[in-house]
Amino acid sequence: MTQQRDPFAPTVAKAQHWLDVVTDTLGTEDRFFAYRALRAWCHTVRDRIPVPVAAHLGAQMPELIRGMFYDGWVPSHVPVRHGTEAFVSQFAREAGIPRADVPTTAGLVTDALDQLFSPGQLERVFAVFPESLVHVVWGQPLADNSLGGPIPSGAWTFSE
Repeated sequence: MTQQRDPFAPTVAKAQHWLDVVTDTLGTEDRFFAYRALRAWCHTVRDRIPVPVAAHLGAQMPELIRGMFYDGWVPSHVPVRHGTEAFVSQFAREAGIPRADVPTTAGLVTDALDQLFSPGQLERVFAVFPESLVHVVWGQPLADNSLGGPIPSGAWTFSE
């Protein structure tokens, strides 16, 4: 039996694999962007699900990803309101992307994670979301804002 020199190596390898899947699914070579997108997904989803659901979801993650998932979490403050507007704003801020890019980015991260979690896990998690938010996390474009009107052109970017 060989002894591994680094006790953290398997943990790092699993986290790297998850990040590789997210990076590949996003179609980028920018691992820092993939990390920000994964972190944004983890935090925005985590904050909108009940504590037991978050604990079950986190338990399926590699240790390093799980640490990122729980970073900054205050269980007594969740779940927060499920509004699509707040979800999009938080995701965009954490990922460092324009709001218009959130559905595509969130959907691609969801697709990547759907490959990594046990079958049906994400459907069970998203069962507590309103339909409009389910559409966003699966990558469907925003048709309207939280007020029900059309989204103004350019309203979702930080560059303006």
